[in-house]
Amino acid sequence: EGCNMVKVLKVSCICKDVYYCDENCKEKDKKYHMSRCKKAGESDDEKANKLEMNHRSVKGICGLRNIGNTCYMNSGLQCLSNTIELTDYFLQDKYKAEINTENVLGLKGELAKMYGSLIKKLWWDV
Repeated sequence: EGCNMVKVLKVSCICKDVYYCDENCKEKDKKYHMSRCKKAGESDDEKANKLEMNHRSVKGICGLRNIGNTCYMNSGLQCLSNTIELTDYFLQDKYKAEINTENVLGLKGELAKMYGSLIKKLWWDV
């Protein structure tokens, strides 16, 4: 049963597979959708726990400005930034102990340092 109105679909299930025109329509479809969606029945606390890396988790959810053809690079950086284990590794500076500054073919750790700096700006606004 839907509202049968033509509206912009702006409300989604947490699974992002189903969109509704408003919270009322979402609530009406909940019983049907819950039987098919593993995420639909989660409580707000469960949703928050899955999204929360720590108190700074909202900081990492941000966009990067595209300059020319950088959209592909930016989407890759966003994927890496939201890989929690990798982001923790850089936020806690654990990568610094593994930088090889002696390799003549390498970049002396500059790429890792710049990525660490970017991650801190995205997550800590430093």
